Formats: sequence, structure tokens, C-alpha cells
Amino acid sequence: MLVRPQPKHLATFMLGVVALLYVTDLGKNPLDVSLDNSWVAVIGWAAHNHLQFGRDIIFTYGPLGYVLYPVSLPLIYWPALALKTAINIFLLFTVFVLSARLHPVRRILLILTTVLAAFYSPLAAYMFLIVCAVFLVFWQKPSSRPLQIAGVAFLALTFLFKGTHLLLMLPLMVVGCAYLLWRRDNRSLLLIVSSFLIALVAAWILAGQKLTNLPAYFGWMLEVAQAYSEAMSRPPTNSVLAAGLIGLAFLTAQIVIAFVCDRSQPRAWFVSVAHGMALFVVWKMSYTRADGHTPQLFYYGVPMALALPMFYDRRRTLSAAFDYSTIFVVIVCGLFVIHDRTHLTVTAALRHARTRLTSNLRALTAPTQLRLKAQSAYEAEKNKFMLPQIRAIVGRSTVDVFGFQQAIAILNDFNYTPRPVFQGYCVTSTPLMKVNSDFYRSARSPQYVLFKLQTIEARIPAMDDAEALLVLVQNYEPVLVENGYTLLRRKATTPATEFRPIASGEARLLDRIPVPNGTIWCRLKVRKTLFGRLVNFFYQLPELQVITDRSGTSALRKNRIISSATENGFLMNPLLLTERDFVDLTKGNYDKAQIQSVRVLPPKRAKWLMRSRVQYEFSEIVLTGGNRDN
Repeated sequence: MLVRPQPKHLATFMLGVVALLYVTDLGKNPLDVSLDNSWVAVIGWAAHNHLQFGRDIIFTYGPLGYVLYPVSLPLIYWPALALKTAINIFLLFTVFVLSARLHPVRRILLILTTVLAAFYSPLAAYMFLIVCAVFLVFWQKPSSRPLQIAGVAFLALTFLFKGTHLLLMLPLMVVGCAYLLWRRDNRSLLLIVSSFLIALVAAWILAGQKLTNLPAYFGWMLEVAQAYSEAMSRPPTNSVLAAGLIGLAFLTAQIVIAFVCDRSQPRAWFVSVAHGMALFVVWKMSYTRADGHTPQLFYYGVPMALALPMFYDRRRTLSAAFDYSTIFVVIVCGLFVIHDRTHLTVTAALRHARTRLTSNLRALTAPTQLRLKAQSAYEAEKNKFMLPQIRAIVGRSTVDVFGFQQAIAILNDFNYTPRPVFQGYCVTSTPLMKVNSDFYRSARSPQYVLFKLQTIEARIPAMDDAEALLVLVQNYEPVLVENGYTLLRRKATTPATEFRPIASGEARLLDRIPVPNGTIWCRLKVRKTLFGRLVNFFYQLPELQVITDRSGTSALRKNRIISSATENGFLMNPLLLTERDFVDLTKGNYDKAQIQSVRVLPPKRAKWLMRSRVQYEFSEIVLTGGNRDN
């Protein structure tokens, strides 16, 4: 006997199909040499070519990080589309199944806001999905076994996405395992942990990575995450910060109230800890770099505020009025922050939805044309960024790109051989500087380097990837300039470097510190107070700046510095600000670029976050002769 599908099931299925078409991007954005497109292209290109993440590539994203961004790179078009579609299906199934316990109106709002979050911020949507997956795996009753298996597989995949996802997933799994240990459910614990490890190993190998490289990947990911908070911090406006704090306070209170209501159930203790940890990680992800990242707190927070009752045994919280107030406040604050940061309006959102659905429906009518269309867009962009003179010289020799426009090497089909931390503005700790400079000094160093002296947010350009920059000055020579890129060629023999200390001491913040003449390596050590460390852990520190007095000009220059980078050191004299300064230094013509003095400015209105004295050390760089270290 044929079973007729019930109308509500058919309606749910059709709604799911429409939602899947909305959140899945079948048409990718064209690739160009902009900062964000460049690093997305590199991680996709590296994954396709089986470069080892944690050895050959060190970044905030893993070998599957390209899945989070709609950038056209034909090499990975189908793998990215397949994986993204599978994750979106799991997201929709999870939300539809778990939300069955909610009131119909609340359930509809949850599904709608989750879909919107997946469209505008896959990063935040996947954070929400991590929490749901951990709940399915550790706390949900075994009534949806296929969904739990999919949850384990997704948690393993998050290890390969982004450091933030990894740093959320692992603590939540620890909390889940602690719950099973407390229950003495050793069978479930063994099954889950072994299944996760098998899925992780399978995903790692299928991504072209070697098992022996897994510890290095995890270690470098932690190193990058530790350096990220200070290096990439960016302050929000007062109104955006206030909206974020209000949203955070209400979401925290909602978790506390849900726990108080359900505290008689042991599971509620572990679930509440997991929610608190997730909220903190999302807060840090959103407000450490408070630019376009800040809406992510609300792309996560609004669905979570709506979904919270489904994670507890009791559906009603201690105060229904406060529960509804939290949803209202978080939505209002979220709308304000999203509009302030992205200028998104309801009209624009509807237009985006119509464009995405129309585009995807057209694509489905001719699926064989999908990759061809992506290839055509890619070829069109390639023609805009061709470097024929440089191509004629480098041929198939190895090439790196110094700056943040690495896509130029991929678009020109160069034999791209990147240093491990391939974008210089991320190199802000001593271990990260050492791994890049060691690469340039080794036999693996590229024959050529496409050079642009680029930085972000008014930093001292020579501070980013400072040791690697010094190696370029010593071991490479300029060949030509084309379309703003200076081509450097590795010298046949390279001198060894000696640092001869010539001055050191302490000075108060704002004091003028004289800088010696010559080729000078400078170390500045600015210590945080205990309170400053706490502020940096829970939020971010204000920007630290220096004022340099350059000879030959009456103007003082103010730049941002990163204390973890300046503590390792950078080329202070001459202070390189442009490609011309770099070329002059390689030729010894830098007398007019000498820095006479430097002053470290304390953070505005927050002097108590930093110690009042700065330690400095100046060393003369002397080339003593020698050969390349093999």
C-alpha cells in the first residue's frame, strides 16, 4: 500500500529546498588581488596542491577554510560546492529537528534567522551549528542516530575550517565528555571519541594532509590565535560597543535563568557551561576585530536566544517575560549593529534573496555550465592582472609574494612557493617571525619574490614580517618594476648577519628615545599590567602607537605598533615606508631616510593598561659574509 505524504511534511520539505537554494551559493564571486580574496585563494590553492597546513601553510584557516567564502577558484569549485551543500543540508535538518519542541511561532523565527545567518555569515552560523552538533552527540536522547553520526562528522570537519571553530569545538567536546564521565557512561564516551577521531583522521587524509603534520597544525593554530587578539584588534564605535555589551548581557542572563529553572537536572549544569563558553568565543570573534566582524555576535545570538529552550528539559524559563525581552533586545541591537556595519536594509535583504534564488534556479537548469561559468569569470580576471615582463623573466622558477596580494601569483600561473605565514600582517609573534625568516634563509627559499611593502591600519610597514623583510634586503636584489610590483631575485651568494648592540635602556612612555645612525634593528618592549592582560583576554586593548622623527622632513609620523612584534624587533633605521625606500636600502642609498628619534604613546584614556616604562635596544646590522644556510 502506498503511503501518501502528509501535507505538512511536503510543506516542510519544500521549505527546506527553498532554504537550501537560498543559503548555497552556486555562482561564485570573481577572484581578484584584494586582501581577503587573496588569502581565500591561497588556502584553496594550497589545499588543491596538497601543501601541508601547519608546515607549508600557517594561517588562521585550515585546509577546508575556503568552504566559508564564495570566491571563484576553478581548481576547487566542485569540492567546495559539494561540501558547502552537505553542511547546509545538515544545518537545516538539525534546526528543523531540534526546534520541534518549540512553540510554532518561535520555531519559524528560529529557522528564518538561522537561514539569514547562514546567508550573511557562515562563520557565525557554523558556530551555532557546532553547539547544536555537540548537543546532538552528547546530550540528545538517541532518537535521531543518523543526525548524531552527521554531528560527529561535522565536528571533525570543523577542525579543518578555522581556528575559532576549532577553539570552540574542542572545549565543548571536553564538557560533553565530562558529562559522560560523570554519568559513568563509558560505552558512549568510547564510541563518540573513537568515532570523532576516525572521522578527523579521514577528513584530514581526504584533504591531502599527512597525519604526522596534525600536531604541528594544531600547535601553529594556537600560536596564531594567541597573537591574533592584539595584532588584529580594532576598536568599535561607542554605540556599536554599547549594543554588543547589552546583547551579551541579555544572552548571558538568559543562559543563567534557563539553568536556574532546570538546575535539578544534572545535564543542565554541563549544557549551561557549554553555552557560556560558546557565547564568550563568539563575543571574542566579533569584538576583538570590531569592524565587519561585529554583526557575527548577533548572527549567532539571535538564533541562540530563540533556540535556548530546546537545549533544556523544561521548555519554559524562570521568567517568560525576560525570555521574550531577551529575544526582542538582541534582535533590536542586532539590527542596529548589522545596519551600522554593513548598511543592510530589509529591502536590500529581500533583493539579495531574490537574486540568489533566481541565480541558483537558472544554474540548476544547466548544471554542466556551472564550472564553465566560474572558469570564464576566472579567466576574465586573469587578463586584468597579467605581468608579462615579470613572467618572461621568472618562467617556471619559484616565486613568493611579499605583501597581501598573493592572488597575483595564482592569476599569473607562477610557480608559487609561499613562505609559511604568507600574509605579513599576521606575523606578529617571535615564533611566526622565525618560521618565515628561516624559510627565506633555507634552500627552499624562492628564486624570485614579488614585492610590495603593504600593511594594514597605519602600522609601521617594516614591523610586519620584520625578520623576513630583513632577509629580503640582504639576500635578494631588485630586477624590475611592473604594475606596482617590484621583482626581486635571489643573489648567488648571501652574507651572514650580525647584530651588534650599541644602545639600550628604559624610557617613560612619551619620552623621546634617540635612534642611532646606520642600519639599525630596534626592539621595543612594552609590558601590559595585570589589568591590561585581563582586558586583552576578555575584550581587546586600545591601539599602541609610536611617533617617529625622520630626518629631511619637519613632519612627525604616527604609526600603530604591535608590542609582540616590536619585542622581537624590526628595522627602524632606515624606516621603510615605500617600495622606493626598500630599493634604496638594497643599493645603500638611504642617508636621507634616517630616523632621529621615536616616542611610544600610551593608549588614550587607558594608561593603566600598560606599564609606564618601555625598554628599548638598538643593534647595528652588520653583514659579515658567508653562504646560504642549507
